Amino acid sequence: MQKDKIQEELELAHQTSQALEAQLKASNDEVSQLSQKIQQLQEQLEEERHSRQQQLDAQRGEFHQAYNALAAELEKRKQEYNRMEANYYAHVRTIRATDDDLSTVQKGIGQLLGQLSNMCMSIRSKADRKAGTSYILEHWPDMETIIKEQMFKEGEDTLDVGFIGAFTERYLVEAVLGRMFATPIHPGVRINESFERVAEWFEKRNPQWATRLRQQASALVVKNPLDDEQAIEAAKQVIVDDIMQNLKRIYPAIDVNIEKKLLAIVERASRLNLAIKGQEIPIVMQSPKEGEATFDESIMKAASKGKSEGIVTMVISPGFVAIDPSDTEHGFMVPAKVLCL
Repeated sequence: MQKDKIQEELELAHQTSQALEAQLKASNDEVSQLSQKIQQLQEQLEEERHSRQQQLDAQRGEFHQAYNALAAELEKRKQEYNRMEANYYAHVRTIRATDDDLSTVQKGIGQLLGQLSNMCMSIRSKADRKAGTSYILEHWPDMETIIKEQMFKEGEDTLDVGFIGAFTERYLVEAVLGRMFATPIHPGVRINESFERVAEWFEKRNPQWATRLRQQASALVVKNPLDDEQAIEAAKQVIVDDIMQNLKRIYPAIDVNIEKKLLAIVERASRLNLAIKGQEIPIVMQSPKEGEATFDESIMKAASKGKSEGIVTMVISPGFVAIDPSDTEHGFMVPAKVLCL
């Protein structure tokens, strides 16, 4: 019995072993199949990666060629633009009276105004208060009430040297810049009046041609004045003589050194006038309305004698504005110098 039982257990173990071997074989077959599938997938992935890489390389080559072509075209356009720009400026120089542009004109206006202000300071101590007050009241009769009510010190009937200096600076600005810049072409040029009428005629019909006419006329004054040259020099001397005559009524003790400085200022204003009239866009003087305008630091600067607030009592020097209608960033503004009390 015991022997039969052992035999049965051995047979059962053998059968179990065979079953396990069969399962193991099946598992091995499955693993082998999976390994084959993985290998196939890896090969497919490698093929796809390689194919994709080839495509990317081809695209990269195409993009590189396109980039090189665009870069070459851009460089070509830059060279063409540089040539056009050089030709443009060469053309502009042929019709401008000077080589100035808006930036140098703006700087020149500021320097000229500074020179006029400094001259007033240099002769301040030479002022005859009584004679100066008399001249100012005579020269600006419309300001008599303001002068007497707001500028006279209590118990006095004359202006102090500070106010006299402010009026002197205003007079110099009017006499130098006003007479110089308001001339159709240039002081002393015989065709000023005729040119003004012709320029108005052009302006109504073709503003661009009017601009070219202004530029070319001022260029001729500089490059080929001919028989107008002496008249131009004489006109500048007339401005100096007139100013000296009036200044001596306020500053009786001024001497020839002041006249020399004044002549240098007038010469500078003369060059600046031709530079202004040679620009593409007009440069105009703009003055705040006295007695009405409120101080605005964006377009005004305060005179040292007054305040930087309130109503504008007097404009000492106007503002200068250059505006390009086609480009708001192309231009400049020199603030007006004002007296607020």
